Order: sequence, then C-alpha cells, then structure tokens
Amino acid sequence: MQGYGRMDSGICLECADQNCLNCDGDNSSCILCDNGYARYVNETGSYCKPCEGDCWRCDPDDRSICQECRPGFANLSIADGLGGYTCKACPSNCKVCSDEFTCKTCSFGYGFKEGECKKCDSIVAGCVECEWKAKGTGLFSASQEMLCKKCKDGLGKKEKTGECLDCGDNCHKCDSAGLCDVCEPGFALGGAAHLESGVVTPEVKKGARHGDRCWRCADNCMTCDEAGPMKCDVCEVDYLLVNSTRLCEEAPK
Repeated sequence: MQGYGRMDSGICLECADQNCLNCDGDNSSCILCDNGYARYVNETGSYCKPCEGDCWRCDPDDRSICQECRPGFANLSIADGLGGYTCKACPSNCKVCSDEFTCKTCSFGYGFKEGECKKCDSIVAGCVECEWKAKGTGLFSASQEMLCKKCKDGLGKKEKTGECLDCGDNCHKCDSAGLCDVCEPGFALGGAAHLESGVVTPEVKKGARHGDRCWRCADNCMTCDEAGPMKCDVCEVDYLLVNSTRLCEEAPK
C-alpha cells in the first residue's frame, strides 16, 4: 500500500514523510517519493524534498534534474548529457506551450486570437470556452470574431446571438439557453404537466430532453432523477420511501 512500510513482524506502518510512497520497515527512510519530490539522503535516513524550481517530476534521486515541468511551463532541453529540462514560463494565460513564446493550449476560460490567449468572458459574459475565427467568407479576411463554444454552469448558448443566457429555473447545466439537461439537486426534468388522480403531474421523459423544465421532487425527498418529478428515489433522514407510490412517509418513532 502506498505511503506505508512493512516491518519484519508483518505490521505495516505509515511512512514518517507524508510525501513518501514507499518506505523501509521502520518507516524512517523513504525508498520512493511522490511526484514533485526526490529523495534526499543524510546520516539519519532518506527523506523527500521538492524538485527544484518549477519542476513537477524530477529524477527520483536528484531533485536538480527535471524530467517534466509543471503546467504553465515549457520543457526546454539542457545540453548536459543527463536528459534533464529547464522550465520556462509559458506566455500569459497559457496552459501548455512548446517554448516560452509559443502557446499550444490556453488556460481554462481563454481562447486563441492571433497567437495570444484572450479571455472569453471579456467578449461574451459567462463564456468559458471560445475560439476566434475569420469574419466573413474571404480566405484572407483580416478581422476576426469570437465564437463561444461553452458557457459556465447555469448558462447556455443562444444559437442566433451566441450569448450565454440563463438555463432556466432550478437548472444546473444546459447546452442551449432555456433547454435544461441537468437540474439542481431536489429537482428532475419533466415535460408538459397533466392531471393524475387530481394532482398536477409533469410527464417524465427519458433520452432526448430538450424543451423540458425542472420540476421539484416529492416532499421530504433528496433526489428523484430516476423516479421523476413529484416522486422520489432517496428520502431525507427520518423518512421512508414507499415503493408503490415513490413518495416519502415519516418513519415510525
């Protein structure tokens, strides 16, 4: 088991160093450190020390030799014969880069525009994933426009305008504004309402749910994703689920 060492008696003890994945039987000396750390040995034992600089993974026994830089930094080869890298910061708002000047993947919430990472939300409020494309049909069009590809939770795209607008009441996530895909806890997707035994009950829909809205679960209910609106899957504490009706009743005291 990671983070433990086995004594001669067969008992497993937790390693003394919290960054150690495998230690010897008396748990004082580390054999293998976690990512971001390398072994440091002295007269009292071996311990884990952080890799140097902006390194995410270094040589297990030499923290000065970087094998992989942390996100937001480029791996630049060093001509030292040891196969290590030096870490250089990526351009602003860049997550993955090939060098300190060339970005390959922008950070979350940013998109490429003319080689730089620009904030999506600065153009379309609530947008977290975007791209810039040439405006018009001309092959060498100089102007670009931003296209929002994904809105933050609770917002969905409006197809005609590209805006990020509200998903709808009690909706947690949607692709298109007003067309809910995932409801907030305590609510479930349902279609048009109808009378059932004198009670207004939404139609339960499975599969394609576009156009559905979020209806509340039954009273004293925590979730109703499977049973559907006005019914229940899991009741609150001190309540029992009645399988025949999918409703919650107070538990006997």
